[in-house]
Amino acid sequence: MKNQKLIIIVTLIVGVSLIVSQVIKQSSYKTQLELKLSQEREVFEYDKKQKTKEETIKLLNKLDLDDCLDNVDSAYWSYVELNGTGKRDDDTGVSARTYVWNTAKADKATAEDNCYKRYSK
Repeated sequence: MKNQKLIIIVTLIVGVSLIVSQVIKQSSYKTQLELKLSQEREVFEYDKKQKTKEETIKLLNKLDLDDCLDNVDSAYWSYVELNGTGKRDDDTGVSARTYVWNTAKADKATAEDNCYKRYSK
């Protein structure tokens, strides 16, 4: 009888221990899943911010490139107008010697290349 009570008590203790152990294991597993999900969310948000940042940088570079090319075109016409006769907006346009046009064209090409090198990233 004493042995039976002892066996029952030991069985109950082992059973309760197994149940508690299982509950702790499930809780730990749930915590690990929540942590993993949280980390994945953080990585997703970081990637999203990086993508937005990269898109913003590309847009700003495009705007800067367009502005640079506009400035190059203005410099080209200013050079030709200063070294020739007439204005680009006039009905007759600009008249200049061939070497003026060639110099303006070469300078414009160099300046455009510099714009593309600087802002095409």
